[in-house]
Amino acid sequence: VVGSGDAGDERFDAAAEAEFPVKILQKLEESLNRTKWIVPVTPGGDLEVLILAAIELCKKGSDSQSESCQRFYRDGLYSSFVKVLTDEAVCSWKPE
Repeated sequence: VVGSGDAGDERFDAAAEAEFPVKILQKLEESLNRTKWIVPVTPGGDLEVLILAAIELCKKGSDSQSESCQRFYRDGLYSSFVKVLTDEAVCSWKPE
C-alpha cells in the first residue's frame, strides 16, 4: 500500500519506518537527481543496502507499512535500474 506520506496516515508504521535506512535513501535520491548522476552499484553500496533492507522488511511483511520503503520501490529502485540499464557506460563494464 503506497500512502500519501502524511504524518497521520495510518497505513504506515513507525517501527517499520525505523527499520529502513532513510538517510541512505536520501543519499541515493540526491545521487540520482544530480546532473552527472551516479548509481552506487558497487557491492555494499547504497543501492545494495537499500535492496537488502527492503527484502528484510518484505520478509517480515512490513515493507508496505514503511513510507520510505515504498518511496524506494516507487522512485529510487525504478530510477536506479532505468539509469543503469540505459547508460552506455554500462556496456564497457567487465563481468566480475
